[in-house]
Amino acid sequence: MALRKKELHDENTNRRFPDTSNTRYQAYSYGACELVVYHHLYVELMEEICDSKAKPGVNHLESNVAKGLQDASTLAELAAMALYGVSVLWPYLSQARGDGSKIVNLLDLTELHRKLPTFCNHIALHPTLLLDSNAPLDEVTLNGKPFMDKMLLAAVCMLAPDLPGLTCMISAMFSGAAKGWVQFTTEFTVGGPFDSLTSAERALVFIPSTNNANEGALGSWRVHARSRPSSTASTFSSQARSEHNNTEEFIVKCCNEDDQGYVMRTVRTADASGENAQFREELMENQWEHAVQYRKKQEEDQRKKDREKERLRSIGLITD
Repeated sequence: MALRKKELHDENTNRRFPDTSNTRYQAYSYGACELVVYHHLYVELMEEICDSKAKPGVNHLESNVAKGLQDASTLAELAAMALYGVSVLWPYLSQARGDGSKIVNLLDLTELHRKLPTFCNHIALHPTLLLDSNAPLDEVTLNGKPFMDKMLLAAVCMLAPDLPGLTCMISAMFSGAAKGWVQFTTEFTVGGPFDSLTSAERALVFIPSTNNANEGALGSWRVHARSRPSSTASTFSSQARSEHNNTEEFIVKCCNEDDQGYVMRTVRTADASGENAQFREELMENQWEHAVQYRKKQEEDQRKKDREKERLRSIGLITD
């Protein structure tokens, strides 16, 4: 997939498909955006996966995915979900998280939460705004900035002629979101519990705006992979072991310059070997070869069937 993205879009990334975890709701909009932007590549990928197996063909799950990628209603829903992500959800999360230099107080986001239902209802009433590249930014994104995924709008507009229910789906997505925001942000309403707090009380009653405490190795890996998309599990594992074992402290106490020079040369040699890149290339090449062999076999089987049909047609019927 990364090679195809490089060939067609000149995109250098080893980004994995978004992890649709039920504890990270925005991941679904990331996944929807990925499928819409690279729709044709995922159609090709599904065909290649099915053709490269030891026993080629589709199982039940693969069949459902392949059908979904060709279904107009499903694609319209994915497009609406992706547009909701770039228009509302991603800008909202960037403001809720802040720039990372400090933890944001949820009480300071009152105006943002009051704006959400109104903004979503506006898009629900005017869904074509999201498909207009000339629409004012403050009417199409929550923060008034361009879409975070610059390829999404072009991809949606390319699919739009084959998605007759797209605008209705966008309206339904945003009207439903507006109702959800109203239901889950009652404390931010005018006259609500937060309105009566003074500035001093707001500072005293500090509520973190996110629940981003990542615990355990998997949570740490998720953060590591998000900020370093080209990193590997091997690199992360080495770094985690180093921190856990206080390797830096050991180096300061026990290693001299010769030891450190030896370690650096060894690591550079391992990095220069391109072992990880070679593994990925071999894996993709093997998958492609399996797919090609299966397709050739299918073509040969079809030719045999055609020859047999032709032979049977050439046999005259003998009737008494």
